[in-house]
Amino acid sequence: IHMLSKSKKIFLIKTTDKNVIQNVNNNEIFITETPFKISEFFTQIINLIKQDSIQQDRKLKFSSFSYDPKMRVLSNKDSSLRFTEKEAQIFQCLLDSSTYQSKKMLLKKVWSYDDKIDTHTLETHIYSLRKKIDKILLLRNLIIFEENKGYFLNKKIL
Repeated sequence: IHMLSKSKKIFLIKTTDKNVIQNVNNNEIFITETPFKISEFFTQIINLIKQDSIQQDRKLKFSSFSYDPKMRVLSNKDSSLRFTEKEAQIFQCLLDSSTYQSKKMLLKKVWSYDDKIDTHTLETHIYSLRKKIDKILLLRNLIIFEENKGYFLNKKIL
């Protein structure tokens, strides 16, 4: 409950609705059924703490940033950026690799394209992704491109 008191507010509301306990915006808990059983209340609180802990555990932490793959959010203490599904897939492919990823490899992993297909889909998505990262997170050169090598995620600046 100590963890909860730092991050959540609990409100008791008198109402005729049959809602028991619900979590709103991950910051507030509304208890609308009164009277309520204290044991059920604590069970719900413990479950919410567990959910919050699981959510925190899935985040990948770097020196200044964290990335939540399920929510597709890259953030630091000042700002956050939610990726589109394809942007998140590209980011995850680059994040999972310690080497450069060729255009063909990324097209295959993200779009399941054949090696013989020539398209500018990847370049368009990466251009858009770089602009968003630069504008919102103020990160330049996070995604690096080198001719004949491909794309690389510069994790050192995260």
